[in-house]
Amino acid sequence: MKETIYHTHHIIPRHMGGTDDPENLIRLTVEEHADAHKKLYEQHGKEEDRIAWLGLAAIFSKEEIVQATQKLGRRAGGLANKDKPKSDKHKRNISASIRTMYENTDLASKVSESMKGNVNSKNHSSEEYRKAQSERTKLSWKKRKEKSMLD
Repeated sequence: MKETIYHTHHIIPRHMGGTDDPENLIRLTVEEHADAHKKLYEQHGKEEDRIAWLGLAAIFSKEEIVQATQKLGRRAGGLANKDKPKSDKHKRNISASIRTMYENTDLASKVSESMKGNVNSKNHSSEEYRKAQSERTKLSWKKRKEKSMLD
């Protein structure tokens, strides 16, 4: 019997402003991953999702994926939209898309199951963690601000 292969999928794709935070990741089979990108493409028309869907579904070869990505004029994975502000409409569309995906109870249970034993989020509710995270965030924003002043 063939072994099931799993991928890690960004619930909010990186090209739509999603992060690599554990809360934004879900474990899906390759087929489920392809279907998730197909649905995102149908809902939002993002070329990144079309390329991901066709690549994961083995409709595109690796060469076709590279060519399609190069036509975008940037690397795959959402780096082109990193740090760009999102409009309120864009944020609402992302939220609606995610809510629709979670209406599928199988997906909701997969998200819940994938988070079990996640050591990265185990202590997020502690006061110590929140203070440390707050300090890291302040430092990060300070560095960003300084960098933008140099540009």
